[in-house]
Amino acid sequence: MSLRLLLMLALMLFGISCAKRPTVMSTRVKSKDTATKSPAVSGPVMLEVQQGQVQFYFFEGTAAKAIGQWDKAEQSFMRALSIDPSNATCAYEAARMALQSGDARRALEHSRKAVALNPLNPWFLKLLAQLEQNNALNQEAIKTLRYLTTLGEEHALEAWENMGMIHLQLQEYSKSLQCYQEIEKIVGPQAEILEQKKTLYVLMNRKELAVKEMQRLIALYPDELTYKLSLVQMHSEWGQYAQALNLIEEALRGNDPVNLPRLYLAASELLYALGRPEQGEKKFVDALETKGLDSEELLQGLFRILEKEGENEAAREAWLRRALKVYPRESLLYALLGESLMKQDRGEEAANQYRLALSTPSVTVQYVIWQQYQSCLLDMQLMDSLESVSRRAIDLYPSQGANYFFLGVALQRNRKEDEAANVLRSGLTYIADQTELEAQIHIMLGDIEHRRANHAESDRCYEKALRLQPNNSLVLNNFAYYLSLRRDNLDSALAMSQRATQAEPSNSSYQDTYAWVLYQMGRYEQALTPMQKALENSPDNATLLEHYGDILFHLKRTNEAKTQWIKAAEIDPKNPALQDKVLHGLPERP
Repeated sequence: MSLRLLLMLALMLFGISCAKRPTVMSTRVKSKDTATKSPAVSGPVMLEVQQGQVQFYFFEGTAAKAIGQWDKAEQSFMRALSIDPSNATCAYEAARMALQSGDARRALEHSRKAVALNPLNPWFLKLLAQLEQNNALNQEAIKTLRYLTTLGEEHALEAWENMGMIHLQLQEYSKSLQCYQEIEKIVGPQAEILEQKKTLYVLMNRKELAVKEMQRLIALYPDELTYKLSLVQMHSEWGQYAQALNLIEEALRGNDPVNLPRLYLAASELLYALGRPEQGEKKFVDALETKGLDSEELLQGLFRILEKEGENEAAREAWLRRALKVYPRESLLYALLGESLMKQDRGEEAANQYRLALSTPSVTVQYVIWQQYQSCLLDMQLMDSLESVSRRAIDLYPSQGANYFFLGVALQRNRKEDEAANVLRSGLTYIADQTELEAQIHIMLGDIEHRRANHAESDRCYEKALRLQPNNSLVLNNFAYYLSLRRDNLDSALAMSQRATQAEPSNSSYQDTYAWVLYQMGRYEQALTPMQKALENSPDNATLLEHYGDILFHLKRTNEAKTQWIKAAEIDPKNPALQDKVLHGLPERP
């Protein structure tokens, strides 16, 4: 059976009356549904068939609304309105449907029609005010809401509140304040109202009046510490630390054991602000030892203490161990202690603290701790442990690129280069706005591909790293050196090597690369100076001595060359190439 036929049968069953209905609804509306319960056929005497059509389209619109067909519902209500142009309810429903469809402008037109036909219906007025706001007609919305305040307290409260918010958005703070004063006249002083008034006074820079509102709040709720601390915060933000401290000391005299830790902590912060650090430290100890601080509060106070200790890692360690005795389930304390121990070159103890941090059930910053733990293992060169821990970290946090970096390092050092390359490439998928980390991964991939003799891919990796970090001297040096070994693109290699040595002129490895690029270009005389600089900083390096001998040999300084090769062989006796050079020299170069 069609929907149209069902609706017609419903009309017959309900026996729709042809009598004329009143055009104005009572102002004592109990619920939103009363605004739309009846199609309210009105206006001049209508033919029975017209009245039936109005009822039919109204119920058709209601049925379409029930199943979310907003456009169809709007069209039905507008058809009813075209038959009975004085039917405010149909205009109101059409406005609601247009709003549901996302057309605020069309909804506003329908809403204005509804209010024009029935200006005393509060629901019509509320919708009109909402649509005026949606269409950025704030002043018109304020007029509508002000009129709504005349229709009884039930609607006045909501209207004043909405007006207050509009004035606040328009930065008309005094007008917004007047709205909340009107609300207070109706419902009396309540926490939400007084807090909003306080905020408005602060925005108006009327500090004394803002304080008075907070004092009223405290008087209304004398057992609620939150309001006292809010006033303390206000004084603190204005630099009125003495007044804030007086409030805290008054609260401390109340002997409230539950809130003692928070009060001690607040007193500690204020004493530091007043330039009384020793007293501030004592109050923090009181806060610590009375327990009861949440994680954020504990760390707030502790960070100030740790900051005061500066680089004194022994003192920082002592404070962290003291805090852990009271709060043994705070994982971040273990991580901070691990960090302090690492700075004291106590890596094994640090690793143990990180393990404790990760085994604590109440971990709130797990990923950061996992990363610190992996960094600790890398510093200690514990590659088997790093590999195991990094795999676990990836299982827990598969979208964190740093985990793949650490695992890639471990695999590379453990001579699992194929897997390392795959892991590092997977890690690139999860890196966003981490330039340094992304560059490091490309560098590692470049090293791996170089060892695989996949030179084209290796070069691409280094080029990507340099696009991210154009002045990375390590990349400049390594890329230049690998090109020199292949005698490929030597002009580019020379330019990169020059930049690396300019950045770090005392780096013997970089000077060696610069010399070796010149050597591969056949510029032996020019290669002497950087090679000699390299040996000044690393006189016992077998590779540098060998390279120096090679340069001297091609300069026809054979005896000097052999002297350098012999020195290199003494340092690296298992290198057969050195022995061969001592005996036979070097072949002629093309």
